[in-house]
Amino acid sequence: MKYKVKWIEEHMGITRNMIRRYEKKGVISKNEEGKDREFDEEGLRQLWDIRMLVSLGFSLDEVKEILSEGNLKELSQRKLGELDKKCEDLQSKKDLLNIVQITGKLPCCLEDVIDEFGKKSE
Repeated sequence: MKYKVKWIEEHMGITRNMIRRYEKKGVISKNEEGKDREFDEEGLRQLWDIRMLVSLGFSLDEVKEILSEGNLKELSQRKLGELDKKCEDLQSKKDLLNIVQITGKLPCCLEDVIDEFGKKSE
């Protein structure tokens, strides 16, 4: 069975523009037939996989690499590392904002520097 782009938009939430972007980036083959694009079940699975990978933060270049080379495990491990780093950064920001919320002011290290400098000059 063949599925038109309109059906894909309505049932899968993958828009015509997304499909065009996938074609432009070379993630899926371009529509060379000159008529309305249709996808079979395998094409639907591929579109869904692309959408899922993009939603997990993979770039279309990474998705293309995954689909062509099958290195999902390797790239997933790298992506997990990136997300762990982002989580650490966000936690640091949350900690700082909690201090601001409690004290009502931004923390300042200037007092520590002045105290340290003052002790050395005495």
